[in-house]
Amino acid sequence: MKSEYIIPENNEYPCLYTDEKIDRLFQNEIFVFGSNLQGHHAGGAARAAMQRFGAIWGQGVGLQGNSYAIPTMQGGVETIKPYVDEFIRFAEEHKELHFLVTRIGCGIAGFKDEDIAPLFTKAQMLSNVSLPWSFIDINDLFPTIPMPTYQKLNKYGQAKTLVDIIKVLNERNKYTDVRVLENDFHKVIMDYEKRGTVDQSVCYEMMRSLHELPLMRDGFVDIEQLAKYFEEDEETIYGRSSDLSAVFSRREKTKIIRIAKLINDVKHYTDSEQFIYELTALCSGRWNCGDNHYMNDSFHYPLYFVRRGLTVLWNELTTNGVLDNNKLEQVMFTEHEKRVNELGLRRVIEEDYQQDGPCHPEVYFPNKIGTAPVYVVDRHNREHCTGNELYVKSCGEGKGPNAFPNRYEFAIIRPIIEQEVDRGNYVKKDGYYIPTSDWRTKPIFHEWEGRIEIKGLREKRRFMQIIREGKDDRW
Repeated sequence: MKSEYIIPENNEYPCLYTDEKIDRLFQNEIFVFGSNLQGHHAGGAARAAMQRFGAIWGQGVGLQGNSYAIPTMQGGVETIKPYVDEFIRFAEEHKELHFLVTRIGCGIAGFKDEDIAPLFTKAQMLSNVSLPWSFIDINDLFPTIPMPTYQKLNKYGQAKTLVDIIKVLNERNKYTDVRVLENDFHKVIMDYEKRGTVDQSVCYEMMRSLHELPLMRDGFVDIEQLAKYFEEDEETIYGRSSDLSAVFSRREKTKIIRIAKLINDVKHYTDSEQFIYELTALCSGRWNCGDNHYMNDSFHYPLYFVRRGLTVLWNELTTNGVLDNNKLEQVMFTEHEKRVNELGLRRVIEEDYQQDGPCHPEVYFPNKIGTAPVYVVDRHNREHCTGNELYVKSCGEGKGPNAFPNRYEFAIIRPIIEQEVDRGNYVKKDGYYIPTSDWRTKPIFHEWEGRIEIKGLREKRRFMQIIREGKDDRW
């Protein structure tokens, strides 16, 4: 039995995880829901399965229409496990189908995610099974995976750089007066802005050394190899010894690695020499008559964030009247990150943030400035994907150009994107740049906002359909 909600397609389009709300299926997708043995699909996901996806009244187990029932109402977790195991075996035997597992047993049946998620441990290895995000987030289900080096470098942003500058100054001077610190800090920032975030001569020196690196893996450029090289001691690469120079160098490498990762996502380089040439051309300003000022940090809101935070939080940042570097790191970064890991970003924003106001309700500021970044609701996911709000870090105060954390990188790599449009690998429509090949791995861009953050493949495909069919009238 086929549901009227099925959208016919020729190919299978898996998603990374199950949407919280599913009101239609693509071809070959199966809605997996919690049922009772009697097959009385009267409420929750079971009711939706019967109304929309072909579930049969009186059938409590197995495939029915475009849905699959797993009984959850007959007893404890141990009574559910055999049916989950049976489902996993079924999924293994039917690779032509893609199964969207809902939070079975976590509604009317009364179980918690941590009760049910471990039952699906084996399912995590199946490419044709998508699990709820809440299941994925449980530690017992997925082992901890070490963070790639390029992601570690990616976390070294403007605010982190500014705080590290303050730490170096404090190691030298042991500040007891915030005004003295601000004066010394201002001098360093003036020198830093004059130097430029990405030094052109250093950029050329660094790129020359890349020719000796084994950048290729399985026929493609491997950004992780580049990132590991960047992680080496700055003094051995550049002959630098100053503590402040080390701080500047980390930020410099962060900006370069972000550009490298982005152009590699766009082009999937198979020639390391071409990759190095084009990365050098972008970062050094070679394609802009030698001018690479656009690689410099503006330090607008982040600078205000740090300076204002120092003044407001001074008593929390000091020990016996002296600025404490450990407290500085903890108050401005660690405490927020810990709360997000423990409670989730949505709850942290509810408890620790306030909306900017009626004119910018999508912008959220921390209640205490200097303790956390600004977040913005990503409207693309809210309007075109799951309907749920996805929060992204703002590159500034969250308004105008500063609402878009990825705009800066897009402005730099735009020549690469335009080349890909000319070659037919991307198409431009209504301000969007949509990949025409390898769409699962290549990013989507908007000319005003840069890279569009979309959490899953199913949402990405839906978003691309909306743009291609011309139904996006927001611009």
